[in-house]
Amino acid sequence: MAPRYGDWQLLGQGSDPVPGDAEEIHDASTRYRKVAADIASQVRRLRQIHDDDQILRGEYADGLRDACEDTAKDLDRA
Repeated sequence: MAPRYGDWQLLGQGSDPVPGDAEEIHDASTRYRKVAADIASQVRRLRQIHDDDQILRGEYADGLRDACEDTAKDLDRA
């Protein structure tokens, strides 16, 4: 890992105070953005199921719709 360029003395530091591998950080941020997009997609789908009374029918439908909304709220917080 190559150190980042900078005059760290301005910060009262002799070297980079937060060393890290820029490529590794970029790869991780790409993965996290994909996970966030996947979660957002699932939240939208769960809310569609909750809001559309034509998707689910039968005795179980109301309970399942409520569970979809609860799960969507939990995922939205993630």
